[in-house]
Order: sequence, then C-alpha cells, then structure tokens
Amino acid sequence: MTHHFSEAYIRSEVGHVMHPCINCSLVKLGIVKRIEFEQEAVKITLAMPFADVTIKDYQLESVRESIEEVEPPVDIQTVVMTKPELRTFLSLEKQYTKHE
Repeated sequence: MTHHFSEAYIRSEVGHVMHPCINCSLVKLGIVKRIEFEQEAVKITLAMPFADVTIKDYQLESVRESIEEVEPPVDIQTVVMTKPELRTFLSLEKQYTKHE
C-alpha cells in the first residue's frame, strides 16, 4: 500500500521536533527550511546556523524519526543559514533558551 503524504502533513509531524537546547521547535527556529517531493522521495532541507553544528546528527535523526512511517525514501540535506535567517534564529534562541 502506498501512502501519499502532503507537505502539510510532513511539516506538522516535523513540527513536533524540539531543539535539544532551546525550548522551541526546529520549524519555528527556521531550521526546517524546505520540504519538497521529488519523484518518489521526500526531500527535507535543514538550515543549520553554523557549518559545524555539534548537534547536527542529533537533529537529522530526530527529524527522520518524526516521519519514520513515511514510505517514500526521506532525503535530508543540510545548508548553512543565510544572514537574515541566522539573525532570526539567534533572536529566537535568546528568547527560548532553556535555563537550568
């Protein structure tokens, strides 16, 4: 049985993935940049604030796990945020950082 998932469905499921250090979802932080369907695959582009983000693998796996029931292959790519995206991210980071 083939399932047909919409971008809205994928975005909703990924929208539940929280940043491990910031009390905010990856979608709201602008890390989930794009969700596309190419042929038989779902392609998700994640925008990282910096090229060498130490929790990148954790974030990739968290996104993949959030949509594990999707039958088409899931291809997750990463890019570095643009300067305007980074400004927004840093502002949200400051607002939502978990304080211990």
